[in-house]
Amino acid sequence: MNTQKRFVIIATLLTAFLVIFMLGKSRPNRGSSTLPPQSRQAVGGERVSENVMSGLGSTSKRATEADVLRKHYNRMMQTGLREIPSKLVGTKLQVKIQPITFPLWCTLGDFDLLKASTDKLFKKDFLISIEPLNTRGSPVSNQRLSLAEFSSPKVIFANFNDLEIPKDYGVYICLDRKNTNECGSKKVLGSKDWNKSISNHTETDRILYFQMITISSHRSFLIPGHKWDDSTIGRLKKTLHSVIEDDDSIDAMQKFLVQLGSVPARIKHQVLELPLPYKDPNCSI
Repeated sequence: MNTQKRFVIIATLLTAFLVIFMLGKSRPNRGSSTLPPQSRQAVGGERVSENVMSGLGSTSKRATEADVLRKHYNRMMQTGLREIPSKLVGTKLQVKIQPITFPLWCTLGDFDLLKASTDKLFKKDFLISIEPLNTRGSPVSNQRLSLAEFSSPKVIFANFNDLEIPKDYGVYICLDRKNTNECGSKKVLGSKDWNKSISNHTETDRILYFQMITISSHRSFLIPGHKWDDSTIGRLKKTLHSVIEDDDSIDAMQKFLVQLGSVPARIKHQVLELPLPYKDPNCSI
């Protein structure tokens, strides 16, 4: 065999060997797995099953807790509790409040009482004040108004501390001729005292309107402001226990509402409205 043929044979053998070697390198090792993640978990055996079951248990527990919270929230909403639209301004939770006057056909209302309480149309004798309900403290916000200004009042911006734990507040309208700039310590002008107030404009400063709100879990809530009887007030306390600061706040609210008969506040256009009805001038009675 001449040298040239020998060289060709050797070259062919080397090429074949090289191909076989490369094919062997490209095959997967037995010890490694190219199974998709789901199949690899199956190979893991009992440990994977335990982890999955544990995860399912946690998920089930969270779902149960969420369901309990959702049902409790629904029960609170059924009492008339309403969340007041608010926004965070710096470190404060801001709520917009506005008194609204409107005719109520032939029925005397809160604005009739305000009109009867003063003979000075443009003197700022009235005060809208938001104050802590259970503890003495400075008002969160207050705004002096004349009787004329109730017809087209500006929105009041009340800035509350942004709290996780509940804090209860009273929203008052009072007669404040002495310029104390607070309402909570004044006596309530109940319906039985209306005639006396109407006939005597020098009568002592009094609370004329009241609603209760609370700040809780970084949110603001309007507590239902209709009258509650003795058989339902306990249920209201129990239902709202987690969202209010103190059960005594409900008792205070009930006392104010019974004496004043204020029309419940309402939420409209992102504003907490304080309705002040008056007897319609067109009423023929």
